[in-house]
Amino acid sequence: MNKSLLGSLINNVPKYMTPAAPVQKWSMSSIYGGIKFSQRQIDAALQPPPVTAITEPDCEMELTAVPKKRVSYTRNRKRNSAKKHENIHHHTVCPKCQSLKLRHHLCINCIRKI
Repeated sequence: MNKSLLGSLINNVPKYMTPAAPVQKWSMSSIYGGIKFSQRQIDAALQPPPVTAITEPDCEMELTAVPKKRVSYTRNRKRNSAKKHENIHHHTVCPKCQSLKLRHHLCINCIRKI
């Protein structure tokens, strides 16, 4: 019967291994270089700072709306589609050359022929 390499490695290791070196327990005094703090100092350090209300007019900040993300080009075009210029609808047919021209304007084709 062939055993896989991984199975043989897992089966050869005992379930509960003890570390070779003793585990060092960390304490606050060992972290801070042997400095010992009293309980009162620890409690004072853990207290949140006092909350002060900003009531002076010099310190007031005006909050304004800020977008979370930049508006994409297509979304901007969709939103502003009503603002675009209307298409030109005042085309007429030139009576001489039968080409399209703008109403109340001279025909470009007729001007070129002259």
